Amino acid sequence: MARRTTLLVPGLARLVRAADDMAGLPGLVRFSNGAGRRDVPDDRRALLWSLLGGGGTAPAVAPVTRLADTGRRDARFWLRSDPVGLLAGVADAGLVEDVSLTRDEAGRLAETITGYLADTDYRLETPGVRRWYLCCPAALEAKTVSPRRAAATGAAASLPAGPGGAELCSLMTEIQMLLHDHAVNREREARGEAPVNALWLWGGGHLPEHPPASAPMVFADDPYARGLALLAGGEPRDVPDSAAALAGVDADALVLLAGAEQTGVEARACLESLDRAWVAPLVARMDAGGPALDIVDAGVGATPGPAGGWLARLRDFTIRRGRRWPWPS
Repeated sequence: MARRTTLLVPGLARLVRAADDMAGLPGLVRFSNGAGRRDVPDDRRALLWSLLGGGGTAPAVAPVTRLADTGRRDARFWLRSDPVGLLAGVADAGLVEDVSLTRDEAGRLAETITGYLADTDYRLETPGVRRWYLCCPAALEAKTVSPRRAAATGAAASLPAGPGGAELCSLMTEIQMLLHDHAVNREREARGEAPVNALWLWGGGHLPEHPPASAPMVFADDPYARGLALLAGGEPRDVPDSAAALAGVDADALVLLAGAEQTGVEARACLESLDRAWVAPLVARMDAGGPALDIVDAGVGATPGPAGGWLARLRDFTIRRGRRWPWPS
């Protein structure tokens, strides 16, 4: 049986704030009566890194998600190079993050880009249709943001900046020109679909030289969390339907439960499902002398202790701070 189970529930604070009535949530209420708030990092990557026992700055996105997607460690500098659509606008180009590429389309676009890069020191790697990677000849110091953030704030305002930003912007522009009139995009536009005419470069870095020596067993679908688990020498597992799957786990466990952070999720239904499938069974085990339980959202967490009133503290905290926690993939 697990010694300590940590439920990481991004968006939980928003749900608790929205659902004023805690009736019908026995697990959360019982947990709240014996839990005190503890501060945790409000940055997604830093939070996951700390929960897995990492020290210092959290690793960059690209090399970690590449490890999750390919299973291969590589000490070189990698960038995420995600295929996106850029739509011309009057004031700014709109960015379409979820372009729903088929494997055939991805292969044809990647073949064109790979041919173009053949005379350069860059190398494109395409393990899937959504997350692509660019191996760089040297580290580039640049401030970048995810396509999701760029879609929300505008592409022009989100372009790479810093000492290496100009080189990345130049490469992005060249690839955009290369894909502008590609046959794949002519076919997509004929069907009324958004073009896939750009690669969004972001999240660059190296794998850390000193990963955690040990880490909890990780249950996650998020590629960054899965990559961190591999980095620490573990084997990430898919998220099960309920806490029942943890009954035979004889190790600390970290479970990343996605979905609560999505806007439009009905708070009451989501909390009831979370309580029924996860919190109530784990609290019952803890009360019976089983593994301890932590529940964490980015920026605020809870652990059993004398302070009590965790739900009220969590609700007050989120109202006072008004934070939001985007989770780039």
